[in-house]
Amino acid sequence: MFGQGQDVGTRRSLLSCASSLRRFRAYHHPTKKLSAGNHGPIPVTRLLSTQYSALLEMSLRPLNTPLSDHDHVIGPADAPISIVEYSDYECPHCARAAGVVSDLVAQFGDRVRIAFRHFPLVKLHPHARLAAEAAEAAGAQGKFHELHRLLFEHQLALEPEHLLEYAGQLGLDLDRFREDLNAHRFAPRVQENMASALRSGVTGTPAFFINNERQTGYEREALVQAISERLGSTGS
Repeated sequence: MFGQGQDVGTRRSLLSCASSLRRFRAYHHPTKKLSAGNHGPIPVTRLLSTQYSALLEMSLRPLNTPLSDHDHVIGPADAPISIVEYSDYECPHCARAAGVVSDLVAQFGDRVRIAFRHFPLVKLHPHARLAAEAAEAAGAQGKFHELHRLLFEHQLALEPEHLLEYAGQLGLDLDRFREDLNAHRFAPRVQENMASALRSGVTGTPAFFINNERQTGYEREALVQAISERLGSTGS
């Protein structure tokens, strides 16, 4: 995965590749080449073009695993717009995106159905995976969305004792919750989300798919426009 750790990082990587390609084309002779061992020299521009193409292909992949009843969903099943977000509880961009999602629900109401999926960037955010498991443990007691909100509100305090504190605030069965975390009972569910993200070309968070199509970034205006365009095409 890319070191930036966020979907905006993927976009910057794409822009960086494109910029590098333009600079090489502008300042280097087109016949300048790099050695490729026994395969002979390879033009520098071809190497950059290949890298850029690979990044672009990943960023445009459709959603591999469509929204289903297995997801944690807000909104009616017959909504014309389905949104899937891959996110990380320790990612500051994801915390801001959570506010954007709330705005989308307020603006579009029953016309949107939104699902949250886990994609903890464990090398960057060491508390994110256990926080994701905690959300699933709360979901098993009917409080996924409530803990989901608390985790983003307090994303700088995600140690195990904090997770237990939040579970207590929600009135969860703490013995059951603690046991679920200690046994990593919901780790397979988190891993399943992560695998589906990778199959869909996700490399960072937050990552949004609207009606199974990848969106770039998480800015409210861009998401509102994408949703409005799709609603217009369906006559909703």
